[in-house]
Amino acid sequence: MKGKLMFNHIKEVVYVAVVWILITAFFLFIKFNDLPDGCLYEMYAVPEALTKTSRHQYQITFFIVVPLGIIFGILHTFVYPAFRRKKPLVVALLRLLIFATLTTLVYYIALFFSGQDAMMHSKSLFDVFRRNTTETIIIYMLSTEYIAGLVILLRRSLGGNYLYHIVKNTYNNPKEEERVFMFLDMENSTPSAQQLGHLNFSKYVQDCFWDLSDIVLKYNGEIYQYVGDEAVITWKVANNFKFKQCIDLYFAYKDLLKHRESFYQKRYGIQPAFKCAIHSGKVSAVMVGNYKREIAYHGNVLNLCARLQAACKENEADMLLSENFYNHIKNQSEYTIDTVELLNLRGIEGLQMAYKVFKSKNTQEC
Repeated sequence: MKGKLMFNHIKEVVYVAVVWILITAFFLFIKFNDLPDGCLYEMYAVPEALTKTSRHQYQITFFIVVPLGIIFGILHTFVYPAFRRKKPLVVALLRLLIFATLTTLVYYIALFFSGQDAMMHSKSLFDVFRRNTTETIIIYMLSTEYIAGLVILLRRSLGGNYLYHIVKNTYNNPKEEERVFMFLDMENSTPSAQQLGHLNFSKYVQDCFWDLSDIVLKYNGEIYQYVGDEAVITWKVANNFKFKQCIDLYFAYKDLLKHRESFYQKRYGIQPAFKCAIHSGKVSAVMVGNYKREIAYHGNVLNLCARLQAACKENEADMLLSENFYNHIKNQSEYTIDTVELLNLRGIEGLQMAYKVFKSKNTQEC
């Protein structure tokens, strides 16, 4: 499962690198395409060997830009998220310092490969950066970095597959899908909110769901919605779908919260805990709205899953499975499962069979 998370991180790095490559190609085309080769040297002091015909300037530029894009991709994926708790001014200064360092390094590398490295020895750094082309390069790099950051922000805010479905018009018309849904709800949220106050409680929920994000990616899930202190997670069922991973996600998250107990106790004086329900079946998926569009799922699957989640507390269950979902995982041996009969679920007619899930003793000992 760690491979899935790393694959997602690698995709983000690749997205940033691709943004840098595409914008660089566009920048070079705009700057050089309409100029005769003879003018390149006069306007930009480019050596005569670096002509449009030779394509050397493109090769050299991409030799520099690809590693640069990968470096910025690594920063966006692994470094910048660690700044989220710092003050905005501190974050801005840190990112500006990193950007200035990389820009200076890239500029000197570009001078070296363009045959102008003698300038570095004969002039000061200030003199080098007073050249006419420097402003253009800095504006280009700032713009590219801003757009790359925007792409990553949109991807994380909307979900990895959202833009893909928008482009494909996948859900322009209602589409039936087989899906699994998990309703994950925070325990004792009302007394926690009263104890912390609404601002600190919001930070508390924010930290809990931040810790949830990587777990969801590890187990191939998608965040459908955050509703107050509840998260709704979904999986699309395809061939060879591993239903057990949905249960694994919950216990992995539970273990992570236990591992981070000291963090939550020190910051909030509370240890977070969640209960969940899981159900599977056919739903309709459709793109809704004109402003702030989103993919919405409709069907009895969501209704029953919400009712099962509400029944967790009265049945002293951390997790309840629907009968339909249970039928897909009943032969596994990692978890102990007890049957629960549920009557009078709001909005649901008749007797419903549900299933409590516990980790098997052998698994807990391991």
